[in-house]
Amino acid sequence: MNSKVKGGIIVENTAETVTYFIKGSNLKLDRCGLCLENKELKNSHLMPKALYKKLKGAFDGDDLVLNQSHDKSSVYTDFQITAHFLCAECESLFSRLGENSVVSECHGGTDKFPLLHRVNEAKHFANIRGERWFNPIKCNFPNTERYLYFAASIIWRASGWPVAKNANQKSLGVHYQEEFRRYLLGDQGFPKNAYLAVYVDSDEDIVPKISFPTSSKKLGYHHHIFYIPGIKFSLVVGNDVGEIRNLSSVENTKVFFVSYSFKSHPDYQLMVGELMLEYKAKGRLAREKNV
Repeated sequence: MNSKVKGGIIVENTAETVTYFIKGSNLKLDRCGLCLENKELKNSHLMPKALYKKLKGAFDGDDLVLNQSHDKSSVYTDFQITAHFLCAECESLFSRLGENSVVSECHGGTDKFPLLHRVNEAKHFANIRGERWFNPIKCNFPNTERYLYFAASIIWRASGWPVAKNANQKSLGVHYQEEFRRYLLGDQGFPKNAYLAVYVDSDEDIVPKISFPTSSKKLGYHHHIFYIPGIKFSLVVGNDVGEIRNLSSVENTKVFFVSYSFKSHPDYQLMVGELMLEYKAKGRLAREKNV
């Protein structure tokens, strides 16, 4: 990479792009990851900033613990993952079409979980492996498209994130990365071979958890998961995703809402085991654990 200064503008040349930085400022001109236009890029958040604000303001104590898989560390911090990735217009698109609605309905402390209240009041559901699955169309749930959009935006940005640390780069693959990009821009519908389950935690003592997207390769599809307080998003993408495809065809919906107990789910035991056996506390968290 070569760099030079032109009239107070630092120009960085790479094989793929030309990036402009205004000397003495944080302004960056580059290609937006979503619209692909050369614009001023914002310092985008991998997970919405509003989620961290909600956590800090809603629960006893405002200490956030960051568990990082790349170095197996746990530490008190309000550090958030950011990078110059999206322009202001695309940031606004993500907020208006997904984040604002979903973040306002996730768990926000005692008796402040609108989505759980909605699920608990719904009358139409199917029992599948001990879980209640709700068709949001039959139940007249509002904001259904907002949940699809929000989940797609988080998983897409983690896959296309310009910095590898704490992201999930290239997890969608080239084909689906472009499919989801076009969907998020409004150029096409939700990808054909993608299905979403929104798991709503019904535990009395809900674990206020945010996780970065992770993915795993299965036979015939990829499985993408992330958490926000009280909600787990589970997206399957591929040609052979199993029974949810048939259920989607019968129920005529791409998204289902599922009532479940996180603490009774194998994911909870896996999380606790990993944190106890594999992660090392650092800083003030380590000192508190040793008291």
